[in-house]
Amino acid sequence: MKHHVIISIAALMTLSACGSKGTSGSEGQTPVDLAVTTDSMENMVFPLPQIPSTISKPEDQIGFIVIHFWDNFDFSDKEKSLNLTFMERNFVDYLTLIPAAMTEDRRMAFSELIKRASVSPETRSLIIGLGEKYLNDPDSPMKNAEYYADFVEAAKGS
Repeated sequence: MKHHVIISIAALMTLSACGSKGTSGSEGQTPVDLAVTTDSMENMVFPLPQIPSTISKPEDQIGFIVIHFWDNFDFSDKEKSLNLTFMERNFVDYLTLIPAAMTEDRRMAFSELIKRASVSPETRSLIIGLGEKYLNDPDSPMKNAEYYADFVEAAKGS
């Protein structure tokens, strides 16, 4: 239940952040409701990290979630980590939270993701491809040059 509240807060923060920044491609974008899953999607997502009770500020909670988003995922599980549908769904959910995170948390989150995905060259390549597709493709509603630059920097640093 607590995750649903956090995700709802994150979604609201994301929507307000997108609206105030005026990033290209955000007009007409339908927000993703991460708190609702259908029966067919329940097996496609993994649990969010448990936020320590000592973290009370919403911006710190979001930072914790984006940095630790992938903690409960086993990147060595090739069946899941190389499943494009599964990974794409979770990657999009992850990116939906990124606009609500502070810059340093976003950068750390990208670094953590790349580090974890580097367990295998194939998984790392898949994650890099998803970053390219969603953060740099001109047709992506999530395109964001600043986030993409941070993502590429994280990939270079790993």
